[in-house]
Amino acid sequence: MRIGWFTLAVYILNKLTSIVKNMLVLGYEGPEILVQGLTATRSTVDAAGNKVIPKADETAGKSE
Repeated sequence: MRIGWFTLAVYILNKLTSIVKNMLVLGYEGPEILVQGLTATRSTVDAAGNKVIPKADETAGKSE
């Protein structure tokens, strides 16, 4: 069940990040706090995901 919630959080985060990036590209000056908040949230979700599913290079040395 955790992977389902994690997947949903990552999906929502990716969509929000995409929307903010597109707004910035179009010249809209969005609030800096929103950009910083999305960056912090993304790094937190990535860290949690690495605990659930380790990166490929971390598991390569353990299989021997």
